Amino acid sequence: IRLIYRQSIERCGIITSNNLKKRVSTMIIDRNTDINTVIEEDVIITNSATFHMHGILNGNIYVEENSTFYLHGILNGDLTTKANSSSQLSGIMNGNILKNDGKIKLSGILNTKLVVPQNLVKEPGCYINGEKY
Repeated sequence: IRLIYRQSIERCGIITSNNLKKRVSTMIIDRNTDINTVIEEDVIITNSATFHMHGILNGNIYVEENSTFYLHGILNGDLTTKANSSSQLSGIMNGNILKNDGKIKLSGILNTKLVVPQNLVKEPGCYINGEKY
């Protein structure tokens, strides 16, 4: 029964590994939203929406034009911003800033493998790869 259950989960787009389940899909945020839970998918913020993430996001986030992202929790994924968007990272981000055409302010912790964008605003007391600013 477990083998059949696992195979049907894998066919439905859910990957299982060491009791971790991750849905392979995308959540669209098109209105002002606060979430205080775990999200296991990529998120696109669009339509001038504001998104407050208080929980854990295990996926990438895309901030479209005129939209806003506030990270109060944990982001395990990459951040991509478009022109005229803004992001405030006061939680913990374990990932890369892939494209920074918007405004990004860091007051929390950023653990990244890529070079930090020059236009990233670093608030006093923030950390990047263990170094305090």
